[in-house]
Amino acid sequence: MLNTIHSFESDKDKKAANLFFLKIAKIIRIITIPPVCAIILITILYTKTSIVFNNWYEFIIAIFTIAIIPVLAYPVQKKFNIIKLNNKRTAERNLAIIFSISGYFGGLLFSIISKTPNFQQILYITYLLTGLGIAFGTFILKIKFSGHMAGISGPIITLSYLISYYFLFLYLILAIVMWASLYTKNHTFKEASYGSLLPILAFILANLIIFIK
Repeated sequence: MLNTIHSFESDKDKKAANLFFLKIAKIIRIITIPPVCAIILITILYTKTSIVFNNWYEFIIAIFTIAIIPVLAYPVQKKFNIIKLNNKRTAERNLAIIFSISGYFGGLLFSIISKTPNFQQILYITYLLTGLGIAFGTFILKIKFSGHMAGISGPIITLSYLISYYFLFLYLILAIVMWASLYTKNHTFKEASYGSLLPILAFILANLIIFIK
C-alpha cells in the first residue's frame, strides 16, 4: 500500500516537473523567435557600426523586408487560407518560407539598385540563401530544417564577424534554444542542427559572392 502511494506521488512529481520544463521551453522559443532576433541584429548593426547602413531608411527597409514580411504570412494564411493543407501549422510555415524568401529578395534587390555597402548586401544574401536552403529542404528533400534555429544562428555569426567575436558566446544561447526545441518536440536533433549550420554556410558563401566578383 505504501509503495503504491509513493509510486503515485513520484509519478505526480514527474508530471509536475515535466510540465514546468515544458512551460520554460515554450517561453524560450517565444522570446527567441526569428523576427525578434532579426530586429535585434539589424538594430545593433545600425547603431554600432557604419559599414552596413548609410542612413535610417536603409535600416527601416531592412527591418521590413527581413523581419516584418515573413511574419505577415501567418495572418494572411489564417484569413485567406492560401496554402490548403489539413495541417494548418504546416501551411502557415510553408507560406512563411515563401514570404521570407520574397522579403529577402526584395531587400537584396533594393540594396543592389541603391548601391548600398557590401556588408548590407551580404546581410540580405545570407538571409536569402538561408531561406532558399530551408525551402529546398522542406519542399524538395522533405527535411524540416529548423527556421527557428537558423533565425538565431544567422545573427550570431553576422555579429561575431562584423562587430565582435565575443558574440560567439551567444551560441550558448543557441544550445539552450535547441534544448527547448527538442523538449517541446518541435524539431529533431537533426532538424535543429541543419537549421543552425545553414546560415553559417550561407554567410560564408555570401562573403565569397560579394568579395570575389
